[in-house]
Amino acid sequence: YRDLDLGMKGEEVTHLQQFLASDSMIYPEGLVTGYYGPLTMAAVKRFQAEYGIDQVGRVGPITRAKINSLIQSGGLGSSVDVSGPQFINVNRTVGNNSATFSWTTNEKATAKVFYYNDWIKMNEGDINSVGFGATNGWTALSDGVARTSQQVTIQGLLPNTTYHYVIVATDESGNVSVFDINETFKTSF
Repeated sequence: YRDLDLGMKGEEVTHLQQFLASDSMIYPEGLVTGYYGPLTMAAVKRFQAEYGIDQVGRVGPITRAKINSLIQSGGLGSSVDVSGPQFINVNRTVGNNSATFSWTTNEKATAKVFYYNDWIKMNEGDINSVGFGATNGWTALSDGVARTSQQVTIQGLLPNTTYHYVIVATDESGNVSVFDINETFKTSF
């Protein structure tokens, strides 16, 4: 419904990424993060090249019109899973030197919690990396098994300290969902 460009984030970017990820030739990384980073920009340029649109890497009126027309006619035509897992029943328990996060998702997924005592800076990843992640702070992982119920415990926290956190779930198709971007918790005394 509106122009989209590098650095933007939100639901419309998520929908754009889901649309682009339905064609692995256009968006081979297939990350659905809600953040319009360099990978999304490259996918938009490939889309524009495929449909004879100037390759500017942003979604303006001409690109948006083409995307909407393709959506109305059935999309890019693939039954590939491009939706990230949906978070359900997220809970948090905080002590003086630990925090435990637990949740369920609508499909099997692995779990990570990024945390830091300042704002967490996220990136979109690239085709040669493990993908989406944080550029600062620390990471607490689950056991790495994809399941619908996850729990991640962070140990070794300082008492009476505020931490920022981001919960990330990745499904078996590699789709990423993010919960509580830079929300905070405070450990007890």
